[in-house]
Amino acid sequence: MNLSRRALLRGRVRPTAPLALDASRCLGRLGVVCTACADACGERALTVPPGQVPTLHPGRCTGCGDCVPACPGAALSLDSPQPEPPCPP
Repeated sequence: MNLSRRALLRGRVRPTAPLALDASRCLGRLGVVCTACADACGERALTVPPGQVPTLHPGRCTGCGDCVPACPGAALSLDSPQPEPPCPP
């Protein structure tokens, strides 16, 4: 991917979504109609078909984490960013 600093600073490029879904913990897998995560997401990065697990749209996800505490099954988590290596002396 060819990425320019100008495009990044102007918000035309978003980083990869750091959101992880554990489908085994999602209430939708059990047939329960739950849209708590999608309702909490202001960017509409999650969609939930009735009685199914959420679908993540990575291009919309900002990594804000609003959906994580909203999930009653604790099926969502944010991947922690990799620490940057220390600067050489």
